[in-house]
Amino acid sequence: MSKKNIIFLLIVICTSARSDETIKDLHNEISKVESTSHQRENTQVTKKKLDYKLLNKKITFQKATLQEVKQALTNKEIGELTNTIHALYSMRWNNNVINLLDDMWKMNIAQHPELPWELIKKNPIKLAIASTINRIKTNNTDEYKKYLYSHKEDQHEFNRAQVIIALALNGNSNDVEYLEKMADSENHYIIQTAITGLGIMSSEKAKNALGILWKKHRENSRGKLIEEVLDYAYKVEPSLQKPGENDF
Repeated sequence: MSKKNIIFLLIVICTSARSDETIKDLHNEISKVESTSHQRENTQVTKKKLDYKLLNKKITFQKATLQEVKQALTNKEIGELTNTIHALYSMRWNNNVINLLDDMWKMNIAQHPELPWELIKKNPIKLAIASTINRIKTNNTDEYKKYLYSHKEDQHEFNRAQVIIALALNGNSNDVEYLEKMADSENHYIIQTAITGLGIMSSEKAKNALGILWKKHRENSRGKLIEEVLDYAYKVEPSLQKPGENDF
């Protein structure tokens, strides 16, 4: 993996690295969504297929209208919808977007009937909503944090990855130990997400955790990823500690 491929838009690495089986499982859990959504479509006119990539780009660069945001949120591809919700952080100055996120969290279906509520009410989408609102709001966020923490040991890797990224973006040093534990686990997807999450935290404690992990895994692919994250996020090269010297 080259440095350019260590997406320090770290949310993307969390979703793009997912296994096909992960998404297949999630789609199986919400198999009724298609029939529900089709009922909401305008049967009188054939709708033009939405360009979700373009809509997401507009959101990221704060160029999207509220209508375009709502169109982007009709995406039924779970990974892409999750990315869209995270991207709404870039529009945090828009009160209409904040109100929309609040409505999604509170399941105010009547306000936005066109949205795929069968997806929104379940994880990982709900975790992404909690993460994004938690990042935007400066106080009264205990409700969202509690929800995120309640899924720290979620059995589904994609849900747990959402928690890892959410805690990394939150930047609380008390969560470094959890991310380090996940980076030292056996699930490849969780490992990759946690290592990059420690990079996004940009703290001395997270950097040192990566140094410890590198010493343990320096001879395998995990160690290589850690080296790249340390270089990209912290501008340091790992080295074996010598007596009386620091790791970096």
